[in-house]
Amino acid sequence: MSDFSRIPAACAPTAGGNVTGAASLGDGRRPPLASLLAFGLAILAEAGAVALVFGTASDPSGVRWWLVFAPGVIASLPVVVPVYSVRVGAAASIAIWTAIASASIGLFFVPAAMAALVAGRPTSDGGVRLKSDTGRSCA
Repeated sequence: MSDFSRIPAACAPTAGGNVTGAASLGDGRRPPLASLLAFGLAILAEAGAVALVFGTASDPSGVRWWLVFAPGVIASLPVVVPVYSVRVGAAASIAIWTAIASASIGLFFVPAAMAALVAGRPTSDGGVRLKSDTGRSCA
């Protein structure tokens, strides 16, 4: 049984899910800036990949478009569902996809993967908070 009587009131977990007393950004209200940045960079990478496909002499009908657009769809998930676990899953998925596809269009998505990894860090906006409202450490 946990004894919460010894935890200072400022450090006690709240209904918002963090220890700061304020509602966190990961409670479904709005996505952190890094998730929006990752989504924007993924859309720019999608545009670059499509331009590369149509700008070369290759046949666009032979392209597996669902693979080209997968990172953009994955990057949109943390924007639509701004929850920490979704950000971590999206960051891992985009990073793995970028590594696998790095021989072709994956290099377009490196900035989006980096921004998604920043969004998935525990200390990013909406992540795990380790300080109270008073600035004291609650760890």
